[in-house]
Amino acid sequence: MRTSLVATALATIVVLAGCSAGDASEPELDVSTLPVAAAEEPTVPEITAPVITGPIAVSGSSPEEAMPEPEVAPTGLSVPGLGLGMRIVPVGVDSDGEMEVPESADIAGWYRFGPGATAGEGHVVLAAHVDDPSGLGPFARLRDIDEGERIVIAADGVRREYRVSRIEQTDKQDVDLDAVFSRAGEERLVLVTCGGSFDWDARSYSDNVIVWAEPMEDAS
Repeated sequence: MRTSLVATALATIVVLAGCSAGDASEPELDVSTLPVAAAEEPTVPEITAPVITGPIAVSGSSPEEAMPEPEVAPTGLSVPGLGLGMRIVPVGVDSDGEMEVPESADIAGWYRFGPGATAGEGHVVLAAHVDDPSGLGPFARLRDIDEGERIVIAADGVRREYRVSRIEQTDKQDVDLDAVFSRAGEERLVLVTCGGSFDWDARSYSDNVIVWAEPMEDAS
């Protein structure tokens, strides 16, 4: 089972102008006698990124709001109190407009269009499947995490520590997407996986388990 998180896709518009050669039998034209028209400022259409809805949307990732500087990618996650340790890989958006999640439930995906390990503001979003064909993954233990639990994120030369502030289990249709994927405001770490009942026809869980954590003193 996968955690389904839906995202805003970036569209790039490319305009191609074609031209063709004239008839070789036509008489030559003295171009020096022709009036020269003033060059017009080209009209560039406004590019609006479409908003794609679904069970979990990656909201607020339009081109205008894109992070201006490259982010430091988190590479490892641990929750000492749960004995949980995972590798983290950067992920984006798949062809269905949903946030990519690593196939293996043993690996977490970091939403690379949002804040990174050293952004200092906004929400660092990590998601992983609750299970895969081999069984339950580490994020299945998020249901048992307590407020105050310590979470450690490792990056290239950086170690960040967070303290769990709240845990929620919400129907996927009711998740506050703007809050989860916010790029502004106070820094937060957000861990997301699936929970609730499993719909065998839809091959999907009914809920999302979301863990919110606040930064502790920087331990880098």
